[in-house]
Amino acid sequence: MTENKKGITSKETYSIVSDTVIGINARKSDNLLQVKITIITIIIGAIIGVIFDGNAEASEQLPSHLQHLVKEPVEPVLKVALGVVGLENHTGLVAGAIAGLILGFLGSGFYLMVFRAVKHASGDHE
Repeated sequence: MTENKKGITSKETYSIVSDTVIGINARKSDNLLQVKITIITIIIGAIIGVIFDGNAEASEQLPSHLQHLVKEPVEPVLKVALGVVGLENHTGLVAGAIAGLILGFLGSGFYLMVFRAVKHASGDHE
């Protein structure tokens, strides 16, 4: 690695730019942390999805003052899509896992963004 006038290597310079402006994070530790958090939130989301998966029709889940708007039972889009791959009885599991994936990915990314910004603001560049 080459060092510039300030004593910062090219890898450190890349990390500063990718953390503060734009770029792909090349830190293995950050990427492994994000994978671990995402896997944990997928599992938690799937468990919560199974727990709260109701067998009630969509019209029965509406508040009583809105039930008159539903004329005939409509199959939820997710349930139809899951039926194609044979998972129609596991809607809560799949929906919870997808929610966990999204929340875990965005939440861990936001954490890493704030963590790296604070580290750079304090002058600690890895």
